[in-house]
Amino acid sequence: MKALLSDIRAALGSREFASRFKGRQFWDAAAFLLQLCIIQAFVLAAIALGTLIPSLGEFMGRDLVTDFYPEGLEVHITDGVVSTNVEQPYFIDTDEDDSFAHFLTIDTTAEDPYSALKTYDTQVFIGKNAVAFEKSNGAEVRVLSLEDVEKVDISAESVREFLHTASPVFYALLVVFGIFALLFIIAGTLVYYLVLLLILALITWAMGKVGKFNLTYSQSYILSAYALTLPLLAAILLDILLLKLPFFVLIGLFLLAIATNLALSSRTPSQNV
Repeated sequence: MKALLSDIRAALGSREFASRFKGRQFWDAAAFLLQLCIIQAFVLAAIALGTLIPSLGEFMGRDLVTDFYPEGLEVHITDGVVSTNVEQPYFIDTDEDDSFAHFLTIDTTAEDPYSALKTYDTQVFIGKNAVAFEKSNGAEVRVLSLEDVEKVDISAESVREFLHTASPVFYALLVVFGIFALLFIIAGTLVYYLVLLLILALITWAMGKVGKFNLTYSQSYILSAYALTLPLLAAILLDILLLKLPFFVLIGLFLLAIATNLALSSRTPSQNV
């Protein structure tokens, strides 16, 4: 961490900028950028958690079965045959999709689920021994036979027990997804900057010529990587303020950083080759 902070201070503006960084290798610069990308990713993750935790706490405190499962509904499947305790046809509607008249329909007297799906204009249909569903209005209809189902009982209590059993798995998957998302952000951001540096290095090389620095393209690439410190720190600060750094501002900050550092380095005679 000490070395990182020292490099950040030098990269923000110092007379030792050229001598300190131009002799380093590509992997040194990539590792430096990686650390900054990790910091940015963790800042974004902290902001996301700060936003999600209250909602997640509210979600965990809710009884989803009471909120979403129809009161009193019981569905039983025995040897592939469906039965229920409600008057049929039974409809479940939602306000989320108006492509169908109903979201789900149960009619155990219907033996042709395909025709019943169309008749009731429903997205999901549960019939005597099959389930049919349509992805969207007019799309392909799938019919799943229940003949291999020996015994299933669905009620508010069984759904509640299932959710209670599955909740640890759900939260574990949520953590795993979060970790992979964090790694994806870090990797994607690092690759983005490494590719962008292919162009920025040309700017640094041209500035080096004006400042009478004898820089190779490779050295220009390395110096450009460290000059990205200022725009990256600005991006992190704006992330905290829930703002985004425009691309043209990033380029402007890079130009300011590289021009300032090369100008400061040129004041030290040992920096000129």
